[in-house]
Amino acid sequence: MSEETDLVPETEQASETETHSDADKQSFVAEINQEFDPDAAAEEAQKAAEAKAQAEDDELTEESAEFAAMIAVGGLEKGIQTLLDKRLEIGQENAEALTKYAAPLILKYGNEVPPWLAKVMKFKDEAMLSLTLMTVGLSVARQYRSNKIADRIALQAQQEAQVEVVPA
Repeated sequence: MSEETDLVPETEQASETETHSDADKQSFVAEINQEFDPDAAAEEAQKAAEAKAQAEDDELTEESAEFAAMIAVGGLEKGIQTLLDKRLEIGQENAEALTKYAAPLILKYGNEVPPWLAKVMKFKDEAMLSLTLMTVGLSVARQYRSNKIADRIALQAQQEAQVEVVPA
């Protein structure tokens, strides 16, 4: 024996032979013969990435729900100011209370419409007409009130002007 084989123990000198069944061989050959479609693989990877991204987008955190609630409260305040009076405010304390109780509902329902609201949404057109009628009515009432005040001021100014002109 050569020096190299003398240094290696006898157990390592013996080579092990793997044995495979005919089914294993046929399966292996079928895998090799199967064509690889890079477009299909890329499409499958893209679908998996989109599904993962969608799952992450759908998952709301407490912080994002609280932020969404704060935005909703701000929108509510702007709506009140637009519809009623620019001087009206919800106030910090009330805004915090609304946010505190709205955030868990936003977490609970996420991007879905709550079932009770879905039932109400059947009447969306009617609700929008009612809201529009109220908005127009408030606008006309404000104009009427402003015109009456302007008329009263004009009448007072006219009466004062007549009093000054009359000689004593």
